[in-house]
Amino acid sequence: MADKQARGNPDDPNAHIEQTRPAPKEDSLSDNKKANPLKYRSKKGDNIIVNLVQPKSNQPKIANVIAGIAAFISLCLGVITLFLFIQTERQAQSSIDAAKIARETLDSTKSYNKQSAKNQKIELKKGDSIEKEKFKRDTATFNLQKKALDAQIISIKKSENNFERENQPYLVANSFKDFIFQINQEISFNYYFYNYGKQPIKLIKFGSKLMFVPKNDSTIFFKNPYTFFKKSDSDVISEYIINGYPNDKHFKTQPLTKNDLDSFTMRKRLVYFIGRADYINNLNGKKRRYDFIVKFDKMNKNGMDYWFVSNENYDIK
Repeated sequence: MADKQARGNPDDPNAHIEQTRPAPKEDSLSDNKKANPLKYRSKKGDNIIVNLVQPKSNQPKIANVIAGIAAFISLCLGVITLFLFIQTERQAQSSIDAAKIARETLDSTKSYNKQSAKNQKIELKKGDSIEKEKFKRDTATFNLQKKALDAQIISIKKSENNFERENQPYLVANSFKDFIFQINQEISFNYYFYNYGKQPIKLIKFGSKLMFVPKNDSTIFFKNPYTFFKKSDSDVISEYIINGYPNDKHFKTQPLTKNDLDSFTMRKRLVYFIGRADYINNLNGKKRRYDFIVKFDKMNKNGMDYWFVSNENYDIK
C-alpha cells in the first residue's frame, strides 16, 4: 500500500513520483514550501513522505492561441465571404445592367433597322421614279441617236450607190463598119465594145444574131427578141475591157440571098442585129448584162445606116 502511494496514481499524467527517501527536516520542507508553495504538496504516512509536484503546463496558452487563430481565420473567412457576396451582387447588378443595355440596344437597333428599311423603301421609290425618268430620257436620246444613225446609214448607202453608179461600168456596142452585104457572100461587119465606166469589166459571155424580120411581125419580135437566141448563139469568154481601150468584134453569118436582099431593099423585111453580153462589175463583184438591138436601115456609100432600138446595161442575180 505504501508502495502504491509511493508510486502515485499511474492514471494521473500530471503526477511525478519521487523516490522514497528520509523525510527532510520540517524546517527544510517549510523553506521549500515557502520558496515555491505551488510546486510541492506533501502527505505524511508511515515514515514515508510523498511529495506531489505539480508541473508547469502551457496548454491554456496554446488553446488561447489556437482560439485566437481560429477567430482570426473565421474573421478573414467572413470578410472574404462578404467581399465575394458584394462582388457577386455587383456582378449580378452588372449583368442586369448589361442585359438592360443589351435590350435597349436591341430595341434601338430594331427601331433603327425599321426606320432604315422605311427610308430604303422611300429611296427605292424615289430611285425607281428617277430611273424611270432616266430610262425615258435615255430611250428618247437613243431613239434620236438611232434616227440620226439611220439617216447616216441611208446617206452612206446613197453615197455608196452614187459612187457605184458613177463608177460602174457601162458597155456600148458602136462604130459598125466594113459591111459586106452582097448576094452570095457571107454577111459580115466589124464593130467595137466601149466601156464608158471608170472601172474595168470582165466579159464572161457574149452572143449576137442577125435577123430578117417581116415588117408585119416586128411587134411580136420586139415583145421578147432574145427568145430567138439559141445556146449556140452565145460563147463563154473571158475578156477585160477598160475605159479608153475598145474591144473589137467581128460578125459573120450565112451568105446573103437575092430574096433577102430584095425584101430588105423593098422594106418588106427589117434587118436587126441583136446582142447580149454578160460581164462582172469589178467594183462590187456583181454580174451585169448589156442588151442591145441595132436596126440596119439601108446601104450607103460609107457602108450601112443604122441606129439603136435598145441599148441597156443592168444588174443580174
